[in-house]
Amino acid sequence: MSEVKRTVKFVTSSSILKNRKPAAEGFPMRKWSIRIVCEDAHGRDVPATFLEAVTYTLHPTFAEPIRKLDQAPFLIEEEGWGEFDISVTLHYAGGAGEKIIPHDLHFQAPKYEKKHVLTFNNPRSSFARILAETGPVPGQAPGGRADDDYSLKKEKRKLEGHENVKKKSKSDRPVNMEKLAAGLEKLGEEDLLNVVSMVNDAKTDDMYVKNDVEKGEFHLDLYTLPDDLLRKLWDFTKARVNAAATA
Repeated sequence: MSEVKRTVKFVTSSSILKNRKPAAEGFPMRKWSIRIVCEDAHGRDVPATFLEAVTYTLHPTFAEPIRKLDQAPFLIEEEGWGEFDISVTLHYAGGAGEKIIPHDLHFQAPKYEKKHVLTFNNPRSSFARILAETGPVPGQAPGGRADDDYSLKKEKRKLEGHENVKKKSKSDRPVNMEKLAAGLEKLGEEDLLNVVSMVNDAKTDDMYVKNDVEKGEFHLDLYTLPDDLLRKLWDFTKARVNAAATA
C-alpha cells in the first residue's frame, strides 16, 4: 500500500478594530482572517496545490455563512466579536475527495497556527503527481513533474523532457509520441487553445492535466491520455502543422 502524508496549517490572525463600537462591554469588534498552507518536508510554508478549493462554514449569523474559495492560500477575512467553531472542508484536486476539519476561531492570541496531518492511501497517478509538488511521493519525481510534462505558456511554449520521450516504448501507443510532442511545439497560440479545449473536454481522473490560470500555463502528461484522445490530437496537430508548412 502506498501512503502519502501532507501537513496543512491553518493560520488565524485577528486584531481589534479600535474605530468600531464594541458589541458589548468586553467584546470589541475584531477583524480576523484564516489562510491555509502546506508545510513541506523542511518545515517551510508552501502553497497547498493539492487542494482545489476550501469551503468555510461560518456561524449562521453571518451573511452568506458558506464561503467557497478556489485560490491558494484560501484566505477568508471577516469582522465580528464572537468566537465560534468553523467547519472547514478541504476539496482535493482532480476530484480526489474531500475532508472536513473543525476549526476553533478564538481571540486568545493575535495569531495562532493549527496543524493537521492528511493521509492519502494509494492516490491515483494523476493526484500523486500533484502531491509530489509539495513533498516526496513513492514513484514520483520531486516537484511533481513527469519527464514528459508538457507546458503551454502564454508567451513562451516548450516541451519539457523532450529527450526523455525517446526513451519511452512506442509499441503500445496508437501514434508516434515523439512526433506528436514535436508537432505540439510548432502550433500557434490559437491552435494551442484548441488543444487545451480538446484535452479538457476529454479529461478523466486518470489523466494528469493541470491548468495554472495565474501563471498562464497548461501542463499535461501525454502518456496518461487515452488512445482516442491521442489520435485526435495527432490528426489535429498533423493537419495544422502541414497547413502552416504550405501556407
